[in-house]
Amino acid sequence: MYKDLQVAIPVFVKGMHNSIKWQGKTFKYNQNLPWQEMEVPYETARLWFINDMIYHNEELEKQAKVGDRLSELNSELLGKLVDSINVIVKTRTNSTSEFNDKKCKKSRIEDKQRGLIRSFLRNNAWVEEDFFTIRDKLLVD
Repeated sequence: MYKDLQVAIPVFVKGMHNSIKWQGKTFKYNQNLPWQEMEVPYETARLWFINDMIYHNEELEKQAKVGDRLSELNSELLGKLVDSINVIVKTRTNSTSEFNDKKCKKSRIEDKQRGLIRSFLRNNAWVEEDFFTIRDKLLVD
């Protein structure tokens, strides 16, 4: 599905017989490898990805409940998430034009919407705590 390492999406060990060792820790088949938290250099993680040692897997992401968990939300819930985020953005902006510049964009295409949300979060770290609260509520409902 993904041709290159996606920074915002969790990775898992791909090889059944080839675990990955990093700084004394061993990660086995289908185990989440939190490379960013472990401060693995991007180029090293990317080489692992290119060499088929790690991969992205939405099903494992759901099972392990790791990452941003956006893959667990359907288009209706993604829309509710964006609307809720934009309510917060609206309270923190001073004009309509500022709101329109800073708001999280919307799309009817689920994968594109996930990308828009991830991009928004990368550029607006100040809303991250609110994002997790809203997302968790949507996942429970």
